Amino acid sequence: MKKGGVEMQKFLFDNRVRLLMTNQKMGDFHPLSVNFMDRLNPVLERLDVNSCLSPVSDSTNKVFVDAETTLERFTRTSYFADAAITKSRRRALMITTADCFVGVVLDPEKMGLALVRLGLKNIYREDGSPSTLENVVKIMRGRTNDKNLLFWFGCGIGNCCYGISDSIFIKKLKNKFGNLSVFGEVEKGPRRGYPAIDLHNIINDEAIRLGLEVCNDRESDHCNSCYPYPGHFFSNVRDSETNSGKLKPKNGVFAMMR
Repeated sequence: MKKGGVEMQKFLFDNRVRLLMTNQKMGDFHPLSVNFMDRLNPVLERLDVNSCLSPVSDSTNKVFVDAETTLERFTRTSYFADAAITKSRRRALMITTADCFVGVVLDPEKMGLALVRLGLKNIYREDGSPSTLENVVKIMRGRTNDKNLLFWFGCGIGNCCYGISDSIFIKKLKNKFGNLSVFGEVEKGPRRGYPAIDLHNIINDEAIRLGLEVCNDRESDHCNSCYPYPGHFFSNVRDSETNSGKLKPKNGVFAMMR
């Protein structure tokens, strides 16, 4: 992983998947931002891919499966979804994020790749419906419930900066994911002193429940809001303290098969 440079980059699962996360120096990667394609094209050229597919996220548990043979240079999904799956090696998947973790799921046999938004509302569904990650796993496994799927997650906010003061909601989280899901207090940022929510622990718990082979990578729990230094990546939680205009996800996270 490059630290303090232009981006965060990783090669996952014995170099079978390349992951790249843009930062503030590279600009706003929200698809509706001004001159977005001017920032996107150099990244796609560097990744050496023909096209890029991005789900229109809205804290859903819906999954978009790429079944088309040809897409535009950049395509957004036709409906709200918080995950996308592709089997194309010449196509990158992209999710924009501010503080939410992202997950990468690889089917090493059929070479299917999924990129998943893993915010708290994606993992914990108050209505009792499956999590976004569970729906991805169901699709990728199909009828073979014991299929081995590889999983990595990262690029999100840590419990050092993220917390919620709603005591009823906290009780629900602990009932679902155990006491370590909310533990201690937030140490930094505008939510300092709130009960600290450990998204890393919650996602890991969900992945184990689903029988995923979790990549053992301690860098995955670094906080994008304060690591490697404040302001390196966009963070709505941190930036809300400075009233820095309309808040939206601006970090672009790309994943592609090699």
